[in-house]
Amino acid sequence: MKPFTVSICGEPKVGKSTLISALAELTGARHDENIADAEEIIGSWSPIHSITVPFNEKQLLVRTMRGAFTYPERAYEHALAVADAVVYVLSAECSGEAEKWEREEYDRHRSIAERIGKTPAAVPWIFALNKTDIGNQEASAFELAQANDCPLVRTSAKHGIGIPSLWNAIIKTTSSGKVLWQYPAGFNDTAFIKRRNGPRSS
Repeated sequence: MKPFTVSICGEPKVGKSTLISALAELTGARHDENIADAEEIIGSWSPIHSITVPFNEKQLLVRTMRGAFTYPERAYEHALAVADAVVYVLSAECSGEAEKWEREEYDRHRSIAERIGKTPAAVPWIFALNKTDIGNQEASAFELAQANDCPLVRTSAKHGIGIPSLWNAIIKTTSSGKVLWQYPAGFNDTAFIKRRNGPRSS
């Protein structure tokens, strides 16, 4: 049975693979790296990172591809083509020329999405503003989320900030009823950060 696939997209170095790792830690899912499929799809050795979580009698697959440096068009098109939902990652530390480049990469993704029928009007999109622990550039991310009528989740994959909120947003995109994996009672972003980082010495 085909899994419900969530593609994590965005320009290089915004923390897509780190988000996958944080979601794996949150859900207890295994973090896989598949190099063979990436070589076949885009001709790159860069691996496809993914986690698979049991979901409503099938599988919820969250994945990203690290081939964008070598073959960006092929990598972007494949990631969007297989997606039942999209998490588009932006960086809170981008400003000036870096922010301009980030917006250009978004426009490339959006152009491909329009061509293959994977725009926010066709499949659910979530915008994730990552690296909020080291930056505060939110205007562009807020503008894109608002323009597309999509949720915006602020995260720091490195420190676990916003990871449960992102997972909740991903679950909502499925619109398929009960999920087999759920939070313990009272579990939230703060609880995950405390569990992840452990007790701090005074």
